[in-house]
Amino acid sequence: MHDQGTDEDLLRPCLTEEDDAVEFDRPWNPTNLLLLTFFGGLPAGGVLFALNERRLGRPEHFTRTLVVMIGASLVVYGVLAYLRVAGIFTAGEGDVKSVSRLVVRGISVGVAMIFSWQQSKRFRLAEMHDVEMGKHLAPVLLALVLGVVAVMIIMYGFTLLFIALGLQVEG
Repeated sequence: MHDQGTDEDLLRPCLTEEDDAVEFDRPWNPTNLLLLTFFGGLPAGGVLFALNERRLGRPEHFTRTLVVMIGASLVVYGVLAYLRVAGIFTAGEGDVKSVSRLVVRGISVGVAMIFSWQQSKRFRLAEMHDVEMGKHLAPVLLALVLGVVAVMIIMYGFTLLFIALGLQVEG
C-alpha cells in the first residue's frame, strides 16, 4: 500500500535559508555562463561561475566553485598536453585535433552544467523577485581573453613539465 503521509508532513516547512530572496547583487544568468564555457573553456567560465556565486548571495560557494573549476582545467589541459608530448597525437593532425577539441569542450560543458544547474534555482528566485540582473558583456570579454591566456599557460607549463620528466617522444 502507498503511504499517504500525515497532516504533520503537509505542514512541515520545506524552504531553507537558501530560499530567502536576500543578498542578491546583480546576478548573471547561469545559462549564459554555460555558453561562455563552451566557447571560452573552463578557465573563462569557471571564474565567472565562481563570481556569480557571490552575486547570487552565496559567497560560501565561491571558493569551492573556483577550486573545482581550476582543478578540472588542470586535469583536462594537463591530459591534453601529455597526449601531445607523448606523441599520441600532435596539434597539427586534422581529425585528431577536431576530436580533442570536441572532447575538451564536452568535458568543459559537462562540468559547467553542474554549476549552472546548482545556480539556476537561486537565479530563478532572483528573477521572481525582480532583482536587477547583472550586465556581463565586459566581464565575458575579459574572461575570454584571460581564459585563452590561462589555457596557454597551463598547456605550456605541463608541456615543459612532461619534457623535463622525459616523456617526450623523439622524432
